[in-house]
Amino acid sequence: MKQILIGIFLLLSVAAESQQIPVIDHYFTNPYLINPAKAGMNEFTNIFLINRQQWTEFQGSPKYTRISADASFNDKKVGLGLIFSNDADNIFKRNAFYGTYAYHLKINEDHNISMGLNLGLIDTHISLSDLQTNDVNDPLVFSQNGTRVKPDATAGINYRYKKLEIGAAGYQLMGSKFRYYDQTTNQNLNYQLIQHFLFVANYSFTAIPDKLDISPNIMARTTLGLPSQLDAGINFDYENFLWSYIGYRQNSCVYFNLGGRIYDNLTISGTYELNTGNLAGISGPSYEILLGFRFGKKSSVTSEIYFSNNHITEEARRNSQIQSENIDKIKYENTILKNKIETSQREVVNNKKEITGLKEEIKRLKKSMEFTEDEIHSLETFKEKHKLKPVAIQELKENAKKDSSEVESNNKFNVIVGAYKTLKDAKLGQKVLEREFNLTTFVLKNPESHFYFLATKKYDHFDGVNEEHQRLIELGVEKMVTGNIWVYKVQ
Repeated sequence: MKQILIGIFLLLSVAAESQQIPVIDHYFTNPYLINPAKAGMNEFTNIFLINRQQWTEFQGSPKYTRISADASFNDKKVGLGLIFSNDADNIFKRNAFYGTYAYHLKINEDHNISMGLNLGLIDTHISLSDLQTNDVNDPLVFSQNGTRVKPDATAGINYRYKKLEIGAAGYQLMGSKFRYYDQTTNQNLNYQLIQHFLFVANYSFTAIPDKLDISPNIMARTTLGLPSQLDAGINFDYENFLWSYIGYRQNSCVYFNLGGRIYDNLTISGTYELNTGNLAGISGPSYEILLGFRFGKKSSVTSEIYFSNNHITEEARRNSQIQSENIDKIKYENTILKNKIETSQREVVNNKKEITGLKEEIKRLKKSMEFTEDEIHSLETFKEKHKLKPVAIQELKENAKKDSSEVESNNKFNVIVGAYKTLKDAKLGQKVLEREFNLTTFVLKNPESHFYFLATKKYDHFDGVNEEHQRLIELGVEKMVTGNIWVYKVQ
């Protein structure tokens, strides 16, 4: 019989290391089930009751019951909660009671982080008297019943960025040990709580505005020294009123969830598991049932309800309905106005960035136009040789009246609006002139000079040259040009 007991405890140790923490399917409906950091995450006081029946065709199969309550305080910065649970697995039974403290930190509009801690007591009971044996008179079987109470702790953290959430939790962090002593055999029988860790990430996106949200989810469970188990699925939420979840648990099962809310306060939800692992076909299905109740949300409308003979009058009901519709309309208009304000603010920020960039660009251009004395002398020498002087302009005007064909055949002219030391600077100058004055230019290079010139037009005769020259001066282009605007005469 001694060998039987040792074998039982070895089996219990293996089973405990693989699943000392009950696997729960309803974490989407009540995230507080798996992470203390989620306590008090909304404005309600929440009470949830969950019952799980696992491997229903096995005698003595695992059963788990839990009741929890949580609420927010201090303007949603603090969450407090209470948990009582009962976990029965054949001869192994545990009762646990925890108090929860969570702190929710809002970094900004998009980033939020929450931290939570469960502290409590866990009562572990091993009932060897429930074993079936052919020798019912064996005193060894009935001498091992015992209850041990130890402290326990769970810690969790949750990070939310817009619609992305990432969370982690550690269970049985104290690693409490339970020792049982058998007086008939003088044997110590020990059992220890192993640290378990859970990581979860989910992202919610809108499939149909104001109607349907879809949230894919992935979860990993692990214990020290053992492989991880992955859990993935997708949740469909219709108006936060009706939801459905389908998931797959690695080497375990496929599970389906359907739930909804009645009268805005009562939640009913159920999950059915179809085994796919090594126990498929022999263990039977598993299922969970969840009931929830929420209350305490402050109404956005304070309305007087008149009672007559203990019944609400029809007039009060109509007024309440009208007020509710008006509030919904105001909320909708405020949402639109808020979106417009946020859009305008983003546009202002973008415009400021663009203006700053343009100023920097003009600053770089002006810096590139700073010539040394030698460069200025070189530029003036070139202009002296190729610039069309006012006297020549007057002569061309008179010649054009006499014989315009001679001017067309013997002269070509360009109106120059800039001189630059490099082609890169000339291209930048083109960009600035295009943006500031809507002025199209081309780059001109004479082998006699190392400068790159920007010209607005090319004229085969003198007609229009003087008008273009005056137009550019009136536009104020000269503030972007090294020297004055001048007319270049091709030799």
